[in-house]
Amino acid sequence: MAGENKLLVISAPAIEDLSNDQYRFVVLASTGVRRPDTEAEVAFGILQNAPVEGEPAAVMVYGISKLQANDALGVGDFVMQEYVSAADAGKGKTSIGAPAYTRAVVVEAAAAEDDLCSVLLTGTFPAINDAVAHVTTVTTDTTAGANTWSAAELIGGLMLRDPNGASRSDVTPTAAAIVGAIAGAIVGSSFEFTIRNTADAAETITLTPGAGVTLSGLMTIRQGCSRRFLAVCTNVTGAAEAVTIYDINDSEPIGSRSAVATVNTADAVTFSAAQILGGLILRDPNGGARADLLAAAEDIVAAIPGCIVGSSFEFTIRNTADAAETITVTTNTRLTLSGTMTIAQNNSKRFLAVVTNAGAGTEAVSVYSLGTVVH
Repeated sequence: MAGENKLLVISAPAIEDLSNDQYRFVVLASTGVRRPDTEAEVAFGILQNAPVEGEPAAVMVYGISKLQANDALGVGDFVMQEYVSAADAGKGKTSIGAPAYTRAVVVEAAAAEDDLCSVLLTGTFPAINDAVAHVTTVTTDTTAGANTWSAAELIGGLMLRDPNGASRSDVTPTAAAIVGAIAGAIVGSSFEFTIRNTADAAETITLTPGAGVTLSGLMTIRQGCSRRFLAVCTNVTGAAEAVTIYDINDSEPIGSRSAVATVNTADAVTFSAAQILGGLILRDPNGGARADLLAAAEDIVAAIPGCIVGSSFEFTIRNTADAAETITVTTNTRLTLSGTMTIAQNNSKRFLAVVTNAGAGTEAVSVYSLGTVVH
């Protein structure tokens, strides 16, 4: 049998007929109390009597009260008001999926709909819109393989990731895990986190989605860069949780740093996207004329943070040969060359690379020669 402990009961006029609403949640209005109009209201308390319109309504605001359940409820379940219609509202229902509207916790269970359970009333509070505390935890990971991040690590805020020997495709937590790790999660609950690539070589990190997670934007982080993300809960209902993760910032725009690559291979080589983006390649043909390739368009696009059509950068190739050995820059997949591509001994040639298509699988880049300098 459901028990009671009436700590605070307030009297207010019933502004509608509540004769069938004893032991249901009611809402406070300017002239008295009424049934909830929606589930997205803060319940004032639980009606203790059965007044008709105009009679005093006794409402328990604090204490342990009986509550009519809309379904089986177990001890420890958090509950809110149900809304079915204007004439059928106020029964207790689980607040899973909408914890911001919790008004009580079950202390004696209900076996079925319309059974009376006992609940301990919690304080009234408005919908939560800032459920995630801004407390940063730094995680360091050196997994030599793909890593699956935990929800706690994402919410912690900063991950220092060493790919440890090769490029990695790391996986986000599932949406269910993320929602479960956010106190009082509601639709729209959000937090930011940052992944920093601490590799000691040209190894990239690509973020891939766990179950229920949608990724939006560029998810690749190259060596020495950080990328900031925003995670937003779009569904917090059990078994249907959904989270969208947006990339919102990269630490290194195009042209913010230069790296010099020295290449002495005694054969044709393919310059990597990282070498081209570095800005300067010192090339010794080492014994003969060479026809060197530029990186494929898809590799160049992937290496540009936040790449869009029109993204561009300049780079220079300097021929450091000790004899009359030329370098000829040649094309690669979906790469278009414009102008003279031959570089004589002791000459440097400057190039401009322009992205003309950034779509996955259709990436395209045009490379223009801009001029030659004699050393």
